[in-house]
Amino acid sequence: MSKKLQLLLGSVLAVALAIYVYPTQKGQHYRIFFNLMEQRPATLSAKPKQNYSFFYLVQQWPKTYCFNNTDCPDNIPNYFTIHGLWPQPENASEGLLINCCKTDWHSDCKFKPIQDNCFLCELEKAWPSLNKSRNNESFWRYQWNKHGTCSLPNVSQDLYFRRAVSLYNQYNLSKIILRPPGIPNDNNSYAIADITKGIKDATGVKALIKCGSKNIPDDYLHEVTLCVNGNATNFQDCKGHNKCKRNISHVIIRR
Repeated sequence: MSKKLQLLLGSVLAVALAIYVYPTQKGQHYRIFFNLMEQRPATLSAKPKQNYSFFYLVQQWPKTYCFNNTDCPDNIPNYFTIHGLWPQPENASEGLLINCCKTDWHSDCKFKPIQDNCFLCELEKAWPSLNKSRNNESFWRYQWNKHGTCSLPNVSQDLYFRRAVSLYNQYNLSKIILRPPGIPNDNNSYAIADITKGIKDATGVKALIKCGSKNIPDDYLHEVTLCVNGNATNFQDCKGHNKCKRNISHVIIRR
C-alpha cells in the first residue's frame, strides 16, 4: 500500500471517528454532526435567573383608568384595585424586568388557571380586569407572563397571586386616602402631600404617586405604588419620585 493511500485512509478514519450518526424519530433518516460532542438545545429544566431585588405593588383608581376609555365595563369598582405586582432590579438603570421567560423558559413559566374557588373570589375583587375585551383570567395571565415570571424561581405563580392579594388587603388605600377631611373643595381635589403623608402614617413606608397618563388629564390621580421586599411579604420604602408634573400640587380623584 502506497504512502499516499495510507495517509488518505488515515484521514478518512479520523473523520469517521468524529462523526456522530443517530436516527430521527421516524428511524429512516440520519443526521450527521462533525463534532466530537453533541450540541443539545437548552433543556426545559433551566429556570429563569433571579435578577430582581424588590416588587412594585401598583394599585390603580378605576375611574381614572376608565376616563375616556370605551372598553371599560359599566360597573367600575369605586375603590383601588391591583394593577400588578412587578419585580424590579436594584438599580433603575438596569432597565425593566419583563417577559423573562422568553429567554429562559421553564415549565413553571406557564400560567396555570387558578382552581381554588375561595381564593378566586378574593382575587376577582382585588385584581379585576378593567377592560371588557379582556376577562379576569386573561388579565392575570398577561400580568404573570409579562411581570410575574421575572420573580421565578423565588416566587411561584401560586405565591405570586396569593401574596399580592395578602399585601393588598393589609392596607385599604381607599379609606386611607379618601377618609375625612380629605376633600378640600368641591371637585374632589386632594393635595399630593396629604396623600403621601397619609399613606406613610398608615403603612410606615413611603409610597409613589402617578398622575395622569395617555388620554388622562395630568391632574388626575391614576396609581399608587407601594414597594415590597423580594419575597413579596413585607412593605418597604420606595425610592425615587412621584410621577406627576412639577406644577401639580393637587390631584382629582373621580368619584
